[in-house]
Amino acid sequence: MATIRAEDAYGNVATGYMGTVHLTSSDMQATLPANSALTNGTGPFSVTLKTLGSQTITATDTVTASLKGTSSPINVVSNAATHLSVGGPGNIDTRKTFQLTVTALDAANNTSAVYTGEVHFTSSDSQAKLPADSTLTAGVATFSATLETVGSGTQTITGTDKATNSITGGVTIGVTAAPALTVSSSAPPAGTVGDTYNPHSVLVCYYNPFTHQRICHWVKENGFTLTGMGGVPPYSWSWAPGAGSSLPPGFFRLGLPAG
Repeated sequence: MATIRAEDAYGNVATGYMGTVHLTSSDMQATLPANSALTNGTGPFSVTLKTLGSQTITATDTVTASLKGTSSPINVVSNAATHLSVGGPGNIDTRKTFQLTVTALDAANNTSAVYTGEVHFTSSDSQAKLPADSTLTAGVATFSATLETVGSGTQTITGTDKATNSITGGVTIGVTAAPALTVSSSAPPAGTVGDTYNPHSVLVCYYNPFTHQRICHWVKENGFTLTGMGGVPPYSWSWAPGAGSSLPPGFFRLGLPAG
């Protein structure tokens, strides 16, 4: 509740004030009363501030704009959490890990920094890999998740407070099947007994943050590099000799495709 007083030049209540007062606030989300007259120079007004931080309320005469006053700063703090916001990508491939951001919010959608509850995750994708039950830090935390099923083309992930199930929120994510994994390398080149297998050079480049230069040089490589496409990168490679093969493991130097 805010009390508005009309005062004279000496700080006394101007009981004869007959004007109408309009209220504004530095809080753009504030709930403010309609323009109103004062009674004997004073009047109570119901105001709800919704944005965290230091806020003020200003009363201005509707006819004489120079006749106004502003409150001292009011520190608006976070209220108790009433619901959760769960943020994630709009679309994702199956089997690809992504990040979820969970935020505890109060009734005015401010972050509830005082929230101390524990969040439990569920999904419409029964095969999804979901975060373990977790707490938030100052009302916010980021988690990893993976969706495994395309289903109808979308899946939901929901976070719910373990003690108060009305404190909940979710996100709907479009899901597409990851492209099939293929090894796109051509057939390995022929080798010669006693010689290093397939010697070649590759151009390696990196960025020097101190000189702000891109530096490149050739590096000699041995072995046959495999290249993968599709699936869910990054890829890793392993090799074992085929049945009846006398080649020792590690004969190939297997390359790791980028990204």
